[in-house]
Formats: sequence, C-alpha cells, structure tokens
Amino acid sequence: MRAQSSSHTARLVARSLLLASKDTRLSRLLAPQAADVLERIPEVASGCFGRWVKWPWVRGLMFGIERIALPGVIAHYLTRKLAIEEEVRNALVAGVSRVVVIGAGFDTLVWRLHREFPEVQWIEVDHPATQAIKVRSLGQAPNLHYLSHDLVTSLPLARRLEQTQGHGLPTVTLIEGVTMYLEAEKVVELLEDCAGLAGTRGRVILTFMEMDEHGSFDFRGQNRWVRWWLKLRSEPFLWGISQGDLKPFLHRCGLESVRLIRHTHLREEFLTPRGLEDIPLAEGECVCVCHPIQPRA
Repeated sequence: MRAQSSSHTARLVARSLLLASKDTRLSRLLAPQAADVLERIPEVASGCFGRWVKWPWVRGLMFGIERIALPGVIAHYLTRKLAIEEEVRNALVAGVSRVVVIGAGFDTLVWRLHREFPEVQWIEVDHPATQAIKVRSLGQAPNLHYLSHDLVTSLPLARRLEQTQGHGLPTVTLIEGVTMYLEAEKVVELLEDCAGLAGTRGRVILTFMEMDEHGSFDFRGQNRWVRWWLKLRSEPFLWGISQGDLKPFLHRCGLESVRLIRHTHLREEFLTPRGLEDIPLAEGECVCVCHPIQPRA
C-alpha cells in the first residue's frame, strides 16, 4: 500500500459489497444497513463506479470480470463477513466489553454495532490514509474510537492500544484480510500483541490464506492477473500457512484455535440456508477463532 493513498484492496472489497447489494440473490448475504453505510463514503460510492453501478448492463459486466479474475470472490467476502460478525456477537454475549478491529478499511461492522452495544468500547485501527476518509465520512461517537497505525513501520501495536479507551477490558480483536499482506515475523508480532490484549475472556479472530501442497497461498483458481494487480498496487500477498502448521504457529503466538472456518463451512452455514448453494464461492482464505493460552495453575 502506498503511504499517501487509501488501500486499493479495501476500496475493492467495499465496492464489491455495494455491487452485491444491487443483485437480487447476493444481497441476501449483506448485513442489514451495510450498503447504507458504504453509500456514505465518497471514496467507495462516488465517481465513475457510483454512476456505473446503477446500470444493470454495467453490473453484468462487473460480475463477468469477477468470473474471469476470481470466480466467487464476492460471495466469499459476504459470507466471510457474516461468519465474523456472528463470532463477534458470540464474544459479546460471552462477556467481552471491547472490540478492536485491525486494518478496518471501509468495513461497516463497528459503525453498525457500536449503537447496538453502547456499553462496549469499539476501536478501529488502520493506516492513516484510509482511516481519514472513513472518519470524515462517518464521524465519531462516544464509544467509537479511531487509532491511526501503520502495521509495517510503526511501533508494536500493544503500546499504542495501552493508551486507548477500555485498556484492560476483555477484548476481541478482529484481523480480517490483513495477515496475507505482512511478512511472517510481523504476523507473529501482531498476534502476540493481540493475545496479550485479549485477557482471560477475550478472543482473537483472524483470516489467513491457506497454503496448498505446492506452497501457494493464493485464492484457488484465481487468474494470474490478480497477483499482477496486487503487486502493481503495492499490496502483494506475502504470507500464508498450511492447516498442518497452523496449530504450532498460533501456539508460538500465545494462541490456540477453537474454530477454523473454511469455504465448506461458509457454504453450509450461509449459502445453502438461503437457497444459494449453486453460487460459486472462492476458496483459499480461512477464518480462525482463537483464545489466548491460559497459564496452568
């Protein structure tokens, strides 16, 4: 990601959700009010995209590009976000009273839920260039806080979060669509920080690219243009991990996995119940729900 510009990937994901909101079937996978929030962010909803997405034939062209570049990636974004929101809500029911979202981009989760749960402290952490757009578009609230932080060049995140609202409270940390853009040691550093923030009742929810038997951690079946586009935008994938290596890796970071959500789970839990079992779903990125390892008595 370039230092002075917002994340191209964050904008792409947000626009994919807006595109889905115009589709009769995919809109069933969109969280309530998510499209309304995205419409308020000019970087996402205005310009050529904002004009063109209103035309059915242009939307058809955009979905055609998706089928060529990476079939089912929009359905993946949608179901991934449904699974994550479900896990965040479960954590709140379990007694978590602070939610930290790292690399929030233009995601709507915090903005939608901070009103529903006013007793919870909500913190979004992101690169300054992306975050400034979101703050300007959506504003702030007493229980919603923004922390500008560059994961690559800044000091360890834990030091910054020690000075934020709700420090010491049971915390769920969400790291969605971030780890693949970091070197392995940065991922370790980040997850160690998150494990320390969680407290005894907290959780860490992350997504990661699953490495296949050939050592690749791209989306399965993606067109080679995708890797070229990410590299051109200075946002190439740098890290992924196999299922076999996941448990010891998390243990090294002070975490243990309690649930691994792959594409098969996303299809069974979100597509099939909505009558969307025939929709293509991209494979390769998993959601992992973790608890911090508790010291033995």
